[in-house]
Amino acid sequence: MKGLMIKRIYALLAVMSVLASAPAFAQMDPFDLHVASLRVLEDKAVQKELGVTPAQRLKMDNYANQYNADLKSYLKTQGKDPSQMASPDAQMLLMLTTLKKQVMGVLKPAQLKRLREVSLQAFGLNGLMDDAVGQKVGLSKDQLDRMRKTFEDGSTRANQMIAGALTPVNNQFKNAKPKTKDEKQKTTSAYLAKRDSALNGVMAQVQKVRADTQNAILAIVTPEQKATYVALQGKPFHAKPAAKPARKK
Repeated sequence: MKGLMIKRIYALLAVMSVLASAPAFAQMDPFDLHVASLRVLEDKAVQKELGVTPAQRLKMDNYANQYNADLKSYLKTQGKDPSQMASPDAQMLLMLTTLKKQVMGVLKPAQLKRLREVSLQAFGLNGLMDDAVGQKVGLSKDQLDRMRKTFEDGSTRANQMIAGALTPVNNQFKNAKPKTKDEKQKTTSAYLAKRDSALNGVMAQVQKVRADTQNAILAIVTPEQKATYVALQGKPFHAKPAAKPARKK
């Protein structure tokens, strides 16, 4: 399936719940349909794992092309720049809901189930904080609330570290006005080098905060709930590297 013209696709969209009651999806597991990720399905290795046929792929591509055209037209008509939007608006979410309904309808139930499993593996621990997943695993509302609060606090700390490291670099270059193409390239190279150096300087701390956050979230989950979540992920998915073309003799 070709790439989608959207910067953020929330893995577990709340609006997806309306699909479970649609007649066309009566034979599909509502949980599989809810969890299955369009973003994960874009990966060719995942499509191979699911056994997506050329005919299925063609249908998906056609739906994606129509979605891209409709989204582009909508953004142009509304004068909206997706890069300046914090999140998709209601109409964009509706269009995305339609796309997911169309694409997932191409898959067979067994393919959809495997996509759900691979999607959960891609989400990792974050997938546990979805309401439907949490309910399936047996998490209480209190557990979900504490997990989300822990995640938000950890993310805030990590983001503040990164922002703190980048602020001096951004300030140093914010008034740069290169006049020639050569000066622009040099300025860009210098900025990227200092940005990367600044990020490398705090990355160990950021990784520690993230690891501590993950451990704190795991501490809220019981061993039985962890086992249930692992079971929902099915067999581990390991994408195999593409075979190198044979050398011509």
